[in-house]
Amino acid sequence: CLMVELLHSIPFNESSPFDAEFVFGVTVRSVPGDRSRDTMKGHYWKNVSQKLIQWDEGCILPLLDVLLGKMGEDCSLSYNSDVAPLANQLVQANPSGAWSVIRKHFEKTLPKWRSDLLGWLKEGGLSGFEEKESIGPIADLPLREILDWIEDDPESRARLMAHAAPRTLNDAKGGRLTRELLSKYGRLRGVRGTISANFHSGAWSGPTSAYLKRKREKFRRWLAAGFDFEITQWIESEIDYLDRDIEQEEINEERSRFD
Repeated sequence: CLMVELLHSIPFNESSPFDAEFVFGVTVRSVPGDRSRDTMKGHYWKNVSQKLIQWDEGCILPLLDVLLGKMGEDCSLSYNSDVAPLANQLVQANPSGAWSVIRKHFEKTLPKWRSDLLGWLKEGGLSGFEEKESIGPIADLPLREILDWIEDDPESRARLMAHAAPRTLNDAKGGRLTRELLSKYGRLRGVRGTISANFHSGAWSGPTSAYLKRKREKFRRWLAAGFDFEITQWIESEIDYLDRDIEQEEINEERSRFD
């Protein structure tokens, strides 16, 4: 869009020959997608959007609302290299307001789930092929408000939010939500299993047995952290699962040496 490229090149201030409403309109009509392979257009769009929210903070939540709606129409936007990082930034700018927008998007489609929204919340875009714990926007949202929302309908909402739970138990990376889900709602159908599936996903390089041993060591550190009974019980079951997987992988790797 030529207008986006033009707006990219000029400052936004009180002497601009346009207002924030005009820029907002241009921005929401020009959200990049996979159909457009012009990376510079995406860069310009993201830059204009960032300038807009610095100029007028009142655009933060309306822009997030539009982006989440677009993600629902095109799942690829939930990991688009321009859209997802901007959505993450909008959450960080107003976490409580962002949660209000996000939960409304969930409520619009319940009982159907928004897989695009859940994936974006957990990962914040495309995750890399390293073993690092990714930190998605779920870690920036207000925990108490999320738990209050779940408590209004725990049977359906606890398992829903388990799909967005970070793959960590560490507070600094959003693990408090994961622990709260295990502690408060772990007995509900699908909650523990969904969180376990989160932790079993990921990518790595090198021997699988070595990767699983590194993962097991992380669980052992959490086991020593003194969490409550429900969480400790879950950690122990995960370690048992990893023990069996490691044993099997070591057998497979030993066999492969002679193939």
